[in-house]
Amino acid sequence: MNTTLAGVLVAGVLVASGCAGSPLATQSDIVTVNGQGSVNITPDTALAQVGVEARAPQLNDALSDATQRMTQVLESVRALGIDGKDISTSRIAIEPIAAPRRNESDPVRIDGYRVGNTAQVRIRDVRMAGRVLDAVVRAGANTIGGLTFTVNDRTAVEAQARALAVRDAATKARQLAEAAGVRLGPLVSLTEQGTGRPFPVARGVSAMASMPVEPGEVEVTVTVEARYRLDR
Repeated sequence: MNTTLAGVLVAGVLVASGCAGSPLATQSDIVTVNGQGSVNITPDTALAQVGVEARAPQLNDALSDATQRMTQVLESVRALGIDGKDISTSRIAIEPIAAPRRNESDPVRIDGYRVGNTAQVRIRDVRMAGRVLDAVVRAGANTIGGLTFTVNDRTAVEAQARALAVRDAATKARQLAEAAGVRLGPLVSLTEQGTGRPFPVARGVSAMASMPVEPGEVEVTVTVEARYRLDR
């Protein structure tokens, strides 16, 4: 092999090894941390899932019963001053009811029908939550999907939680850099992972009707992922 050809081959190996090693070097100079910020706030809105379920041998009878009872339920909600825009149908279900079979080979026989109708009620005054639930049960509601407390406008509280999350991530990154004996460099990327949602507080008619309802506080949480460069 002549000198010129050998020089070209050596240069090619050096270039290839440098390209292969550069991504690893870049990744080793990056520290990734998660930061979390939480803010507790008194809720100002309650969301209630209220509905009826009716059963009858004939579908028309089940539909008629469910319609009549749901109409009374919604009228009881409106009578308490709940605006129509805060009432929305969330589920309608029509299911056949199969009669029990003595043997697996017996044909399926429809013994009746089950009809369900559920609406979400937005209660903008949480102090009225107990009254609303009591009223709908008295009006004929026999399914309560749950009661959730939340904040109508989450913009300000999410901004506070977001700032705390970024600060938490920066603190963790500095601690890691100090422990590793290097200096923390600039922020490379910042990604929000998500925000906490409202929590349901009760389920079941017996758990909510004719009982005091306390909203307490809800926790709004924001999590971020931050990537910092490390300066050696």
